[in-house]
Amino acid sequence: TAARYAKWREVMPQSVSWQQEVMASAKRGQLRNPFGRARLFSGGAGGPAAVAVVTQSTAADILHRAMIGLLWEQIGWPRLAAEKVVRQARPLPQSAHIIAQVHDELLGECPREVLDEVMETLREVMTQPWPELKSELTPDGLAIPVSLCWSENSWGEMEIYNGK
Repeated sequence: TAARYAKWREVMPQSVSWQQEVMASAKRGQLRNPFGRARLFSGGAGGPAAVAVVTQSTAADILHRAMIGLLWEQIGWPRLAAEKVVRQARPLPQSAHIIAQVHDELLGECPREVLDEVMETLREVMTQPWPELKSELTPDGLAIPVSLCWSENSWGEMEIYNGK
């Protein structure tokens, strides 16, 4: 509703300003997310689609980099190659595997005896500060929180992982 939109604009002025900057950049023909991914726009296009491009491509780049930080050893990359895209590169145990990426989620499997190590590794790599997202409030970069879930049997039975 109009009242809720007006309230949001009042409470979140920095978000409104950022969105206006993104839409203006799109009208000039090109957008880049904080990781450098570019998208061309033509004919003065922009609007909410431009905001979605930046936020969704940034989330995708974070997830792709996190996967490199977790899987570099399993895919035969040298550690130095992984460290070119992530500060925290820590391989998953050899018995753990990421078997699917679904939007902003990773689905994996591992033996129960390495579950705690896997979860600690996932949290460390996936919540590292991303220097591409630094600001006055986050000079080392923004760390994105994650929810870690697990199940003994199936994806449909997942529950929040609370640690050892």
